Amino acid sequence: GRVTDTEGRPVPGAVVTLHERHLMNVRAARPAELPLHRRPPALYRAVTDAEGRYAIADVTRHDLLFVVRAAGFVPRRGDVSGTQGGSEFTLDAELDKAVEVRGIVLDAQGRPAPGASVVLLSSLTDASALLTARYAATDARGRFRFTTVWRPDEKLVVWSGSTLFTWDDRLVDGMIVRLR
Repeated sequence: GRVTDTEGRPVPGAVVTLHERHLMNVRAARPAELPLHRRPPALYRAVTDAEGRYAIADVTRHDLLFVVRAAGFVPRRGDVSGTQGGSEFTLDAELDKAVEVRGIVLDAQGRPAPGASVVLLSSLTDASALLTARYAATDARGRFRFTTVWRPDEKLVVWSGSTLFTWDDRLVDGMIVRLR
């Protein structure tokens, strides 16, 4: 397959992974029920060359999910089933440029919340969203930063201790998240 940006230019160094579908068939009633602290392991992995091309050999199954990640781009996930053409199939991906989002997390008293976990994901109830989730932790001054982030459908989830907070507004650089 080949990985390009939205203008058709190759994306070298992109990491393409294939994951078992049945591990991702988890639906949760609430965000707290998703295993946000970990990303599912990959069965297959490849890195794109200077032309954005990659190959994964000996893929024996077609009931997989694929994920493409590259620095400076928003991760992309998709379905392998239905794209196969016998023993060989092609999975091309087009990646959107990323937008940087930085912010600060404050506790209920307005003080910085160091060590809070911050996650960006596209669904709060679908475990397959963990494949493209981005993770950060706040520093000693409560600051966090994502450099490969944001699609309009993504949600920001923050948790610190026993407090879980979901940000429903548009993500903006310099945002302040106050835990209640």
